[in-house]
Amino acid sequence: MSRSKKGETFVDIAREYIKLMTGELQPYTSEKITVLIDSENKVSFFTPKHMQFAKYGRGPGKQPPLEAMLDFVTKGRIQFRDARGRFTTYESTAWAIAKSIAKKGTSNWKPGAPDALQEALDKGNKAYLKQLSNFTKKKTLEELQLIYREQFSEEIIIKR
Repeated sequence: MSRSKKGETFVDIAREYIKLMTGELQPYTSEKITVLIDSENKVSFFTPKHMQFAKYGRGPGKQPPLEAMLDFVTKGRIQFRDARGRFTTYESTAWAIAKSIAKKGTSNWKPGAPDALQEALDKGNKAYLKQLSNFTKKKTLEELQLIYREQFSEEIIIKR
C-alpha cells in the first residue's frame, strides 16, 4: 500500500488534525490519547477522563476519585512518612492527597479555565476546515468531470 500525499484523503486530513490536538493535550498526562481509524469515513479520538484536571487543575470543594489517586501514587511509588518516620501505605497516601485536593485544590488550578478538549479542537479548526474544503472541492470537480465526460464524451475544464 503506497503512502498518500498530505491531505489527499479524508483520513489524511483527519490524521493531521488529530495529530495537532494530541500535540496540544499529550504533555499534560502520562496516559496516552487513543486514535482509532475504523474506515475511510470514521476517525475516533479518545482522551483520558482526567484531561481537564491534568491541564487546568482541580479547584477546592470536590475530592478526586480515590481509585485514580491510588493508581497515581502506586505507579509513582509515592508514600508519605508518619510521625515516627515510617512509610505509610499507598492507600493512606492516596487518601491524604485526595483530602488535601478537596480542601485546597491543586496548585495548577485555574478558575474559569476553558474546556481543554474544546480548546484543542478550536486551535486546529481553521486549518482543518480549509483542508477539508479544498479536498471536497477537488473530489466534487473530479466527479463532475466524470459525469460530463460520460454524458457528452468531451473534456471540460472547471476552474477553481
